[in-house]
Amino acid sequence: MAKIRVLLADDHTLLRQGMRRLLEAEDDFEIVGEAGEGLETIHKAEQLRPDVVVLDYAMPGLTGPQAALRIKQMEPKTKLIILTMHDDEEYVEEALGAGGVGLHAKRFGFPRVDRGDPLGLSGGYVSLSRRL
Repeated sequence: MAKIRVLLADDHTLLRQGMRRLLEAEDDFEIVGEAGEGLETIHKAEQLRPDVVVLDYAMPGLTGPQAALRIKQMEPKTKLIILTMHDDEEYVEEALGAGGVGLHAKRFGFPRVDRGDPLGLSGGYVSLSRRL
């Protein structure tokens, strides 16, 4: 079975390294690249054509939702998961409006649904918080 190709985008290197380690410990994923800001994320997504982009909401250059919108226009099949420290409804609406399959609050740890649907990519979305 083919691995899910993932691009990680966050302006905090430590967070990217942590996400990489978590995903590389699973057989389902291949990390194809990393980016530290919005425009770099768009360029790497165009170049690498990942299945999934996990990106921070607040990055330098372009925000996560701004980058997500451009990636979705460029490659509509790419799944987008936006990470944030916020849990207000406006963030959910902006992320999903940009084409994200979900918005996930960083305080709940890295999203993982189950082995049959890693990262919740089957059309549902990764929950923002335990309230939703």
